[in-house]
Amino acid sequence: MKLNELLAYQKADIELKRLQRGIDKSEQSKEVYFHKREFAAAKKMLADTEAMADEIVARYSETLSAFEDSYKRVEKLSKELDGETDEAREGEILAMLESLHARLGELERRIFDLKKRSEKALAEFSEAQKRGKYHKEAFGKAKEAYDKYAAGFAPQLESLKKEIETLRKAVDKESLAVYDALSEEKILPAFVPLTEVDKSYVCSGCGMQLAGAARADLDQNGCCRCESCRRMIFKK
Repeated sequence: MKLNELLAYQKADIELKRLQRGIDKSEQSKEVYFHKREFAAAKKMLADTEAMADEIVARYSETLSAFEDSYKRVEKLSKELDGETDEAREGEILAMLESLHARLGELERRIFDLKKRSEKALAEFSEAQKRGKYHKEAFGKAKEAYDKYAAGFAPQLESLKKEIETLRKAVDKESLAVYDALSEEKILPAFVPLTEVDKSYVCSGCGMQLAGAARADLDQNGCCRCESCRRMIFKK
């Protein structure tokens, strides 16, 4: 293991990640994410209210058709009642009219409720349009500000990437595999020096004391895996 090359690579890689993390967590980046998220929420609300409006229109059409049919039946039965009918038929007509009037009342209530729902859907649709327009414009401005902010770090980022590319070629594949695996799990630094405290071996990454087997491995090979944090420990 070429320790010096590995540590140089690790230092540059951590610096690149730190720099990129700072850019990603900047106020400019947060502003972009906020308006992007709010625009997506407004877009979803538009789709939801459109679907709701389609449902209301369909139900309103069905209810209105049922109301008109019932009203026509009332008119027809009323005319029949005004004419000459026997007592039995008159009783049937009156019972049907009572049922139809109740039905008409129920349908009127449904129509009123659907109108209120349509007004609410229209108001929500209009609000979603306003929100969407605002956040779309705000996102554009925030993205422009973020791009300008990030551009200021471009030379430093590019320099680090080139340095990392060069240093990586000098590190053995086995060490790189270990580093990449720990880096993927965000366990950085991945390679840390041994710390000796009162003749005890301690991982400088997590502060835990090494067990006997790990200590023997370190003494024999110059490096070992920390059983606690899984970092690679090396002797200076």
